[in-house]
Amino acid sequence: KTYGKVVSKVSIKGAPRGEAHHMGFTDDRRYLWAGGLEDSRIHVFDVGTDPAKPKLVKTIADLPQKTGFVGPHTFYAMPGRMLIQALSNNKAHGGATGIAVYNNKGDFVAKHDMPAGEIGGVKGDGYGYDLAINPKKNVLLTSSFTGWNNYMMDMGKMVGDAEAMKRFGTTMAAWDLKAMKPKQIFNVPGSPLEIRWSL
Repeated sequence: KTYGKVVSKVSIKGAPRGEAHHMGFTDDRRYLWAGGLEDSRIHVFDVGTDPAKPKLVKTIADLPQKTGFVGPHTFYAMPGRMLIQALSNNKAHGGATGIAVYNNKGDFVAKHDMPAGEIGGVKGDGYGYDLAINPKKNVLLTSSFTGWNNYMMDMGKMVGDAEAMKRFGTTMAAWDLKAMKPKQIFNVPGSPLEIRWSL
């Protein structure tokens, strides 16, 4: 009888747009993390205690202060950890960004800048969007998109702005997962966005 009907809702309170963008479960599937692209807050919901009634249990507001990154986009669980691919930075709001690592309790652990130098003859652009892991191959893949100045701009205005249209990433990077070091950069047409491993 409740198929297709809202059975519960949770407010994240205080966010400018009340936004919880992309989400990801912790490795134990008991908590759901979601990020705000505008305010860079990360909202942690308890979905394990009563799955029909998720509860907001924590809001992490220190991503920009701890990392220099803004726009938490992709949440990817590892044992006891959450990898967070950010879209931008808090200095120029451009595309240079990186990956933040928090533990499951919401404590900051480490940060890793997206590659902006040359590896194997291909120069990285420093942009980020998505990430995915193939543990059997010890490979982390990252993709690219654009920075805060673009993704917060009105779409019609951005498309008509020749300079803004130049500010999009066109690379992917393959990382040594255990070392969290980029090993190879790929040039790809357009912004590659979503990553899915064919396992």
